[in-house]
Amino acid sequence: MATSGVISTNTKYGSCFWVKWEISGSQSISGNKTTIAWSCGLTPGEQYYDNAIRMSEVSIAGVKVYAGGTYSNITDYKDHTFASGKLELSHNADGTKSFTVAAFSGWLYGNGDYTAAAKSFTLPTILRATTPSIGPVTIGGKATISLPRASTAFTHTLSYSFGSASGTIATKAGSSYTWTVPESLAAQITSKLSGTGTLTCKTYKGSSLIGTRSVSFTAAVPGSMKPALSAGWATVTYDNSGTKASAIAAWVQGYSKAKATFYSSKVTCKQGATVKKYSITYLGKTVSASPYRTGTITATSAKVRCTVTDSRGLTAYEDFSITLLAYAKPALNGVKLYRSDAEGKAADSGTHIAGVATAKYSSLGGKNRVTIKGYWKSVGGSYGSGVAMQAETAKVISGSTTLSTEKSYTAKVIATDSLGNTAVYEATIPTEKVAFHLKAGGDGAAFGKAAEKSKALELAADWNLHAGQFIYMGGSKATNAEKDIYFQTMDGAANPHNTAIYGGNGESAAAWGVYDAQNKRSVIRYDDVAGTLTLLGLGPTNLTIGAFGSNLKNFSGTARHSAMLGLGILRVSGETNVALTADTTYDIATIGAHIPTSTYALSVYCQKDLDARLGSAGTIQIRPKEDIPAGYDIYIAGIWIAS
Repeated sequence: MATSGVISTNTKYGSCFWVKWEISGSQSISGNKTTIAWSCGLTPGEQYYDNAIRMSEVSIAGVKVYAGGTYSNITDYKDHTFASGKLELSHNADGTKSFTVAAFSGWLYGNGDYTAAAKSFTLPTILRATTPSIGPVTIGGKATISLPRASTAFTHTLSYSFGSASGTIATKAGSSYTWTVPESLAAQITSKLSGTGTLTCKTYKGSSLIGTRSVSFTAAVPGSMKPALSAGWATVTYDNSGTKASAIAAWVQGYSKAKATFYSSKVTCKQGATVKKYSITYLGKTVSASPYRTGTITATSAKVRCTVTDSRGLTAYEDFSITLLAYAKPALNGVKLYRSDAEGKAADSGTHIAGVATAKYSSLGGKNRVTIKGYWKSVGGSYGSGVAMQAETAKVISGSTTLSTEKSYTAKVIATDSLGNTAVYEATIPTEKVAFHLKAGGDGAAFGKAAEKSKALELAADWNLHAGQFIYMGGSKATNAEKDIYFQTMDGAANPHNTAIYGGNGESAAAWGVYDAQNKRSVIRYDDVAGTLTLLGLGPTNLTIGAFGSNLKNFSGTARHSAMLGLGILRVSGETNVALTADTTYDIATIGAHIPTSTYALSVYCQKDLDARLGSAGTIQIRPKEDIPAGYDIYIAGIWIAS
């Protein structure tokens, strides 16, 4: 192999013609090319004058680089270059290259012809090592390695390194190779799902090493390397602790929680991974810490998922189906409370109170029981300890006490199950039934019952008042005092109510209205002077709003809320007190109540561009889109949804 060369003619009288070459610069590996610098000329042994010298054309590698010429006035004995240049030579695919400088001739006055035979030269071989390429690699799967070799005579030895692991993939590989990636590589990445390795390709021509190239690759752990679960790796049991069902050894609807227990010995993580965490999931809520317990299960069937997550983040799970014993709080059926004789038989003039009831309850597979007890008290008194009752069997609940036929009493029945839940029925036991009764002293009267109240006219509970035409409250305009009609339930009712219709107060602008005495609030109010009707929740209420920080001066702000519409409305104004920087958020005000659950955009006006919003913390914020000097007016208004 040569990096330079010369070819010359025969020599006469110390003179000869020549062609010289040498490699110019570095060989192009990527282009597989070599550039040579060439020159042609004369080495004179004598002096030559007018038209005394001729040299024929010169061809290198089949390219005519010199067309020949005539030269004169050679008066010294130094080399004279007639022409020079550069020539780019493309190598063969395997990096080799040979070329020929063709035969040429010359003529010197008085000496005749000079000739040179053609001569071949071999350039240094360009080492064209193959650069491999490889796509995404899945550990345990197959990956195609592309080997774009420069020559079919080339073969390759492939190897890898991945973490501390390394090995030979293939020898004498051709243009491509399919690699089965060892599963053991996953052991090099136990805390993540992928890692980076190096693929090395050595290119050979026969037994001669052409060169070595390396590229990086990324190998991913497949989902199939999730933890393996053996039978019994997790168990799900009921947890009734801390509830009324704590004594019930069973799944109970509305009380039981699902509790998971995990057994690490039955969980196998792959290729060096370890268990990172366990979890239990029910209705989208996941618990990932001990005790692994769900919320209360309110249905009669449920599905919970137990999951194990390894150190790589891969998960495996098992779903558990649960059947719960249906449960409902006890209910009373067929309850009767009445005046009776001493044997419990109904008697209008009886001096005892008796009752009969049946309880409906959830048996919970025979684990639940219910007890029924009857109670009584004088009006305004207190209940005693109660008397046990048998289902569907009449029982005197007032004991041996003789009760007055001219007084009303209150009685109730309570059914209680093993969970401590109850059903209550309460009723008034009226006086003896009489057509008309005048209270002793004459300050009270009653129809259908004994009179019990002073300065009152009473009707028996099962009597109705029918008026042929009109009922006047404060008839003949006799009084300016307020008149009320009350609608009441017993205090022990499931939904107790105490509501009044009122009117006729000569000192009030309200002509009439409806009043919720249970919660002490007006519901409807009609003002016949102003001609207005006010409904509870219809009118807006003022909200406290104040400046926040020192970003604004001359602050003014109002805010109101409408419960009926579920909307808040605000207006804020002020003047920038300091310079505000673009893309910076500033708190300028707060509201004190009915704060939104999410952020709401507000309308804002300023000579500078900015945004405004109300956040879930009740803070009004502005964010300039450009710098705002001090002294600029800002006006903000908007609405938001808030209960």
